[in-house]
Amino acid sequence: MRSLPPPPAWLARVLESRHFRFGLPFVVLVVGAPFVLKDLNQVRYEYTGQKKVIENINKTADDLGLKRRPTEELTIENLHKETEDKYQSEDYAMVRGPRPWETDSELHQAARANKKIKAVVKGRQDYGI
Repeated sequence: MRSLPPPPAWLARVLESRHFRFGLPFVVLVVGAPFVLKDLNQVRYEYTGQKKVIENINKTADDLGLKRRPTEELTIENLHKETEDKYQSEDYAMVRGPRPWETDSELHQAARANKKIKAVVKGRQDYGI
């Protein structure tokens, strides 16, 4: 088996050059990227005339006998209003539950009963002034 002769001195210098090792791949990337991106962007324009997937879903649902609401009813505003009407209650009040380290005081009992209580106001005597 014969081995290959060593490359000429000038070729060895070029292959060891930093410009060849790092610069050439960068230039190839910068020059070649537009050609690749052109083909990838072309896909967007080729498939714009395609039918939407939702039409196929509607046909499949009809074949299975499922009832679907019209898409005009399924707006965010309509769904929000339906949910708000369904779960809104007139006699609802937010009550904070007691913490594990707190005792069952009059404040918590009044909150459970959903009554209004007077705020505790401390005076100068309480602070030792």
